[in-house]
Amino acid sequence: MILDTRRRGFGRWLASALTLLVSTAALAGCGDSFGASDDSFDLEFDFSRDYQGWSPSFADYPVGKETEWAIGSAIALLPAPLDPARKGILLTGANHGDDLFMYLTREGPRLAPNASYVVRFRVTVATNAPKNCAGIGGAPGESVVLKVGATPVEPGRIVDAAQYYRATFDHGSQLAGGRDALPVGDLATSNTNCAVPRYELKELASGSLTVATSPSGRLWLVVGVDSAFEGTTAVYVTGVRVAIAPR
Repeated sequence: MILDTRRRGFGRWLASALTLLVSTAALAGCGDSFGASDDSFDLEFDFSRDYQGWSPSFADYPVGKETEWAIGSAIALLPAPLDPARKGILLTGANHGDDLFMYLTREGPRLAPNASYVVRFRVTVATNAPKNCAGIGGAPGESVVLKVGATPVEPGRIVDAAQYYRATFDHGSQLAGGRDALPVGDLATSNTNCAVPRYELKELASGSLTVATSPSGRLWLVVGVDSAFEGTTAVYVTGVRVAIAPR
């Protein structure tokens, strides 16, 4: 379900809400923008049934090595001991180099053109990475971070001279953030038994990120997992909430 809350009078809000009920299904299906507005938005995405318009992608791995690197995404049931009826977006990858970026992108609501906005994220993930454990290249928990951000240009991938996929937006590298995405926390759980990983839900929230829209008022949202751990990471993104307000 997508919630779009606009800060106006109750009557006008009610009219907007009724319109939204009629149009939500079409918007989710075609991926169009939510409509022109320079107001604030509170967007909530629950992945219990589908991707809710978010697109999975992967970067910082060699072209043609999807099988070797165990690259994959799916809407999947959460593993035990979590609620077996609940689902999330499963992102999987086996990092055989010193970096792997697994991410989701979605176009946000249409905003004022060439304007600055403050964006805040709250993301819930299911992770099984134990705490304070050693790993090749880094820890399986503390060396794998969640990053969030936004960009006025639609995200994509290119192939560099080394035949690696690279994202077209600046998400930084490993634990460091970039111009378009910043780390908000790692995937380590409360479990300290390195030999017996156990899935837990973990909520990570960002501070205030200032972003600029495109000349047409477009903005794409980014939620990703960046790994310096040279091993397999399997993380479920169960929900994303994004607040957008004029700066």
